[in-house]
Amino acid sequence: MIDAGSTLEELISHGAYDVFVEAGLPLAIRHANGIGYLNDIRLQPQDAKDFVDNLYLLAAGRNEERLIVRGNDEFSFSLEGVARFRVSAFRRQGSFSAVIRAVPFALPTPEELRIPEEVMSLADLKEGLVLVTGGPGSGKTTTLACLVRRINETREAHIITLEDPIEYVQEHERSIVSQREIITDTDDYLTGFCAAMKQSPDVILTGELEGIEMISLALKAAEGGILVLSAQLSVHAAATAERLAGAFPADRREAVMHRLSGALKAVVSEEMIVNEVGNRVPRFTVWRP
Repeated sequence: MIDAGSTLEELISHGAYDVFVEAGLPLAIRHANGIGYLNDIRLQPQDAKDFVDNLYLLAAGRNEERLIVRGNDEFSFSLEGVARFRVSAFRRQGSFSAVIRAVPFALPTPEELRIPEEVMSLADLKEGLVLVTGGPGSGKTTTLACLVRRINETREAHIITLEDPIEYVQEHERSIVSQREIITDTDDYLTGFCAAMKQSPDVILTGELEGIEMISLALKAAEGGILVLSAQLSVHAAATAERLAGAFPADRREAVMHRLSGALKAVVSEEMIVNEVGNRVPRFTVWRP
């Protein structure tokens, strides 16, 4: 059996930030120069299952029921002295697979991440809705974590985060930070957000706003004096607002757009591009009313 812990440690030492576990392929890694393979040994279905099982053991024996019943699961765990890892496990044609992303223990600084002050200044907002948009892997989660840290460092507030999974652990500084992980701490985003509204929040960080109930609740919070931060899988401000309003019946969309025009304080569009020396760097576009 492949030992997942020692294997991940080895892969991180080779500069990997994503690891792919797929039956029929050797262990694959994504690094700065693209995707490569650890060796030429192809994983058998049982090898892939054993590796995924081992990941669950590393996550303090997390229950695999969600993966078995629903076909996918997301969770995180830490390897002391190595890194924190975010796992997306799933079934594929009867086999078990996983994509594992390495996350540094320490949240990098905005300067290291090249997040401009125009974005970071959004942490000064006391209420309203701030959306960080972009495609998968564009850095939305890390940007939002930096905004939470800025708030935590600069003012007294109760910050509640709903994350799936938790990537960066935030210590209490000037603020109280209540980080909650979906499945582990609450059933889903909607349940967690409803609870958060009763927990004297100043800031609520949540995942993508989907469905009428979740969007309505986020707008209610933003209109009621709470700063709501959310990641959205879309490319620019207009598309984001249209997508949120489009979740509602046609006869309600105009009213929702009116509410959005009042509650929405900023949309940050983020994407990863390759610069002139071949490095992946973020590019930001900020829309503010």
